[in-house]
Amino acid sequence: MPSFAGTAAPRRWIWQVSLNTCCNIDRNNKRRVATIPLAIDKDVMNDSDEVGQQIKMLYNRINKLEMFDRAIILLWLESMSYDDIAAIVGISTSAVTSRLFRIKEQLKSMSNN
Repeated sequence: MPSFAGTAAPRRWIWQVSLNTCCNIDRNNKRRVATIPLAIDKDVMNDSDEVGQQIKMLYNRINKLEMFDRAIILLWLESMSYDDIAAIVGISTSAVTSRLFRIKEQLKSMSNN
C-alpha cells in the first residue's frame, strides 16, 4: 500500500480511502446520463415487522442528507469513535460532535414532516 504512511491506524486509513473513493464515484456519477434502476422483487428489509419498517425509514431519511453528512452519520452508526470519524472525513472532533447533533436534529425534523 504505497499511500499508507503508517501515521494513522490502518482502520482509519481504510475508512478514509473508502470514503474518498465513494465520494469520487458519486461525483463522477453526477456527470453521467441518468439510468433506469433495476427493479428488485425481493425486499431485503422485511416490512412486515416494526423494526424492519423503522430501519427502512431511517435509511430513507439518511439518503436525503448531503453526502458529507450521510458519511458522518453512517460512520457513527458503525460505532466509530468521534476521533476516528474526524480523522476519516478530515475535520476536527468538535466539528464531528456539532455536525452529528445537527444531523440528528435534521433526521428528527424529517420524521415530523
